[in-house]
Parts: sequence; structure tokens; C-alpha cells
Amino acid sequence: MKVISSRQNPIVRAYRELAQEPDSAGVRLLLDGAHLVREARDAALRFESVVVAASRLDQETEEGIIAESLEHAGVDVVAASDRVFEAISPVRTPSGIVAIAHHHSTTADAILEQARLFALVVVDVQDPGNLGSLMRVAEAGGVTGVIVAGESANPFSWKAIRGSMGSVLRVPVARSVSIDTVMQRHPQDKHESHRGCSTRRLGSGCRRLVRANRAAAGRRRTRPERACRRRIGRTREHSDGRAGRIAQRGDIRRHHHLRRAPARR
Repeated sequence: MKVISSRQNPIVRAYRELAQEPDSAGVRLLLDGAHLVREARDAALRFESVVVAASRLDQETEEGIIAESLEHAGVDVVAASDRVFEAISPVRTPSGIVAIAHHHSTTADAILEQARLFALVVVDVQDPGNLGSLMRVAEAGGVTGVIVAGESANPFSWKAIRGSMGSVLRVPVARSVSIDTVMQRHPQDKHESHRGCSTRRLGSGCRRLVRANRAAAGRRRTRPERACRRRIGRTREHSDGRAGRIAQRGDIRRHHHLRRAPARR
């Protein structure tokens, strides 16, 4: 196994550049930690390179076992001194093994064209850790794809990949310019109607998605929706028929003025 002892090595530079500028297409992924490297191996991804801390090879560790198994499989594995590995690893406390793997990229159109579509559209989630958690929950919920739109973080950054616990390696993930682009490309007969819920309790990204769904479907609110809105607050309608913002009137417990006054004798 080759050993590198200089921070000026091209391998060190390749890992640092990918950590600072993640691949926007999601082809080259920086994986940090034994869990992610093992997940990539189980997913049969092609490894560009793997770097393991030399101290993890001196004794029987999980990182050393994974590195040796990948080397036997023909993967380019190198060992680095602890000082050099600190420069390679993107985290403050190095995990002992990092890798660059090649991932099969997809597009938003490919996700939306699935026969049994159940996609999660993430809008304006700028924290990569939170974005990774959403992708992890999406996989647990059985989604067929994740579309990251708006001003969201890069889902293929090492922070988002780590937050997803490897879900980005198994679930199709694509980036889109805006939520409007996603809704225009999505056939109208597949829109969810979000019946019986109010958009006041949803996040800003979810509210935009619900409004876009309603506008694309071209329908008025159903009776359960109107009843739910009356319980939470008062709804104002614009002249063009679209839903306006909900006035902040508080919940029903504060609507004492709606109670019937006792009859005078």
C-alpha cells in the first residue's frame, strides 16, 4: 500500500478542492467515515481513490479492515500519516478513512417521469446538515426521488452526504433551478391536493409548493379545507381568486368575540 507523507501531494489537493467545491452534478462524491465508505462499497459505486490514516492500519480497526478489503478488490488505496490525514479530512476530528466515489447522477425530469411517483421537493433549505436529514427521512418514508430547488444547499456536499447517512447514495437526488420549474414540468393530473390542511402551519417552502399545486390544478378549496381554515384564522381572497395570506388572528381559543352573548332579560 502506498504511503503519502507530504501535504503537497496531488491526492491531498484533490480532496481539499472537492471539499471546498462539491460537484454540482453529483458525480464525484467526497465520503468521510467508515460508514459512508462501506455504504458506497455495498452500493457498488466506483472508487476514484481511498485514503486511510496510517495509525488505523497498525491495529485491527474498522477503517483498516475496509481499506484492506477495497485494496484486495482493486481499488486505489493509499495510507497517509496522521498529520497529512488531518489536511485531507474535511472534519475537525478525522474519522480515519475518506474516499472519492463516482455516483450515477440523475435529473429532475427523470424523477418526475417515474410511473409511481412519490417525490420530495425541498425548497430553500440552506443548511447542508438539515438537507441531509431530510434526505434520510425521505428514504425512510419510501420516496422515489428528491428534488432540491431554490436557494438550497448542495445535496452532494460532504456535509449533506454525512447528514443523510448514505441515503443520497441510494435515493435519486437531483437539483432544480426553482420550484416553479418543477411544477411546470410536472403533469397537472399528478398533483397532490393537500386536502384538509392549512398552509399556515407549514414552512415557507411547503406553503409555496401547496399554492403552486393548487394553482396548477385550477380548483377551489374544498369544504374540509374551508372549515379547517376557519378554525385557525380568517382567510382573505384576492380579486383574482388566489388565496391570500392568512391574517394572524390567533387560534380559536382566543376568539372570545365569536361566542354567543347571553340573552338579556
